[in-house]
Amino acid sequence: MASKPLHNKRWWLWWPLLAILAWLVVQEQSSPGVTSDTSPPAPAQPGRLRTAPPGQTLQTGVGTAPLALVPRGQLLRGTGTNPLPTTRDLFAALGATPPTSAPVVAVVEAPSAPVLPFRYVGKQWDGKTWEVYAVTGDQTYVLREGQILDDQYRVDRIAPPHATITYLPLGTVQNLSIGDTR
Repeated sequence: MASKPLHNKRWWLWWPLLAILAWLVVQEQSSPGVTSDTSPPAPAQPGRLRTAPPGQTLQTGVGTAPLALVPRGQLLRGTGTNPLPTTRDLFAALGATPPTSAPVVAVVEAPSAPVLPFRYVGKQWDGKTWEVYAVTGDQTYVLREGQILDDQYRVDRIAPPHATITYLPLGTVQNLSIGDTR
């Protein structure tokens, strides 16, 4: 009779994980310095306060800390020869002088050309040069190289995919996208 193969392939994943877990448990139990008495100390009963005899502090498992309650009035008024003030003005002016501020230097931005008012509509190749058709508002322009528009713009060069236009008052060169050579 042939042995029946395992139909559940997940067991091949679980066996190594179980072996590693068992090894970790054995290592943890055999490590030095581990005692079986690692339970936390029992909590104090509610309503009862453990106190130490006068002049001594109460020893706890974590460290030493005084557990005696101090009356609120004693904390607010202070004790000894230097009592704390009962009220204080949190927003009182301090004796320190405010820092001197550096003089503010006004940054003047260099003038820049406005955005090109022209919107590309089309272009035409006449065999020698390109003509670009552009509109602004309800006015249509036929742009040719060397042409001056409204005494503010000069068409320097037309070579697809851009037409190079200079804003004359500032001499700023801008490009108008006109598409490829088709």
